[in-house]
This record gives sequence, C-alpha cells and structure tokens, in this order.
Amino acid sequence: MRIAPIVAAAALVLAAAPASAGAVRDVKMELLARRLFPLLTALADSPDKLGPVRARPEIAAILQARRSARAACGDDLSCIAQAMVWTKSDAATLSAAVTGNGAAAQAAREIGGINVILRTYALGQSPNYPEIDGAGTLDPQETRARLQAALWLADAPREGSLAAFDPSAEFALALLDTNDRTDAIGFEPLGEGLNAPAMQRARSIDWKRYRYTALIVTGVGPEVPDMPLSPFGKYHLRLAAERGDAATRRSSS
Repeated sequence: MRIAPIVAAAALVLAAAPASAGAVRDVKMELLARRLFPLLTALADSPDKLGPVRARPEIAAILQARRSARAACGDDLSCIAQAMVWTKSDAATLSAAVTGNGAAAQAAREIGGINVILRTYALGQSPNYPEIDGAGTLDPQETRARLQAALWLADAPREGSLAAFDPSAEFALALLDTNDRTDAIGFEPLGEGLNAPAMQRARSIDWKRYRYTALIVTGVGPEVPDMPLSPFGKYHLRLAAERGDAATRRSSS
C-alpha cells in the first residue's frame, strides 16, 4: 500500500479534528498490544500499578529526559524515532522497577522488542530475516510518509493506549500497523476462522483414550522457493502419522 499520496490529506483531516475529540477503541491495536507487550499493557490498564512505577525518582527522571529529547527534535522524524529508542541503562532501570514474579525479565524483553521495531521500521536497520520481516524496499518518500503516519497514529487518542507508560510502545505498534506487519495477530481469535473446524473436532475427542496428544515432527527443508513441503518433510510426516497410529492402537488395546 502506498501511503505517501494520502499524507497531505491526512494532515488536513488531523488539523481539522476538534481538540475535544476523545479516545476511541482500536480492536486490532488492542490485540497487538496484548500479544507483543502484555506487561506494559497491564501497567497501562492499571493506574494503581503504573502510578507507583512512574513516581519512582529514577523512573521519573528517565521519562522526563526522554520527553525532553523528543521535544528537542522538533519535526525531524528520524530524530524523534531515535529519541524513543531505549538505552541499555534506562531499560535496565525500568526493568528493575517493575515488581512481580518474572516481571523484570518480561519488562526487559518487551523494551527490547520496542527497540527492534523502532530500529527496523523507523531507522532503517536491516531485519534479522529480510525476506519475511521489515518494511521491504521503499523509496525515501514512501519511507518518510509511513514514518509520519505512524507518529500521527501513535499520538492519536486510543482507549488503553500504551502512551500512558511511554510514547515508544504506542509508536512501535503504529509502525507495525502502518507497514502492514500485524502478523502476530493474523489468526486471532485462534479458535475461529481457518482453525474453527479443528478446534470443534478437538473438543469432541476423548483425549483420555490417547497416550500421546501431540507429536513433534522435525522439518527437512525445503530449500527450493515456493515449495511448502519438501519430499523429506512429507516422509517425516508419514512416519509420524504411522507411529502415532501405532501408539494409539497400543493404548486402546
């Protein structure tokens, strides 16, 4: 999707929007936030939990410094994006401030995820898997248009916005949305759509009859583009099916 031709029109719409416009619900962004940033989403949804974290002197100082760095960028989009990247020391300080079983490690993972998204989709860093990740090959005008659109989207009021924690998380979500990279929730809800028949069948099975409820089948390739399943992969699946049937016969006898 080409975004550049509609950026000017979007700017006019935003300029005309009433200042009193309230937050609206965005179901897709809600799902994406809960899938990628569950801890930060829980904090943003609970003022009684977020407030004490933000009020800690070391956290308040970090958040203020981040706001000041972004403000100093003016309209420089790349500068704004860079200002939202978390430093290792700031990320470590924030992680240490979050209490709960495994919360510090989870916070570190989510902050790291924000940084990866910002660097990949806003700052031009090559993704780990270029064939399936990243924005793809874009001309400079399109790149700038998507970046500007993401900033506008992140700053627009949204129910449950992660901006209550820090603008970087909401900006990361907006970058994925404007680049059509919301694959993490592509099959949500998992029990519906293409998965519905399998889920319905699973609910009708008496699993106590079966000794093994799952089989891990190792993959082999494919090494050829556009081949969904290699010949050796098909062979592995056949062996797995045969052994699964054998196990079922033994358990039912």
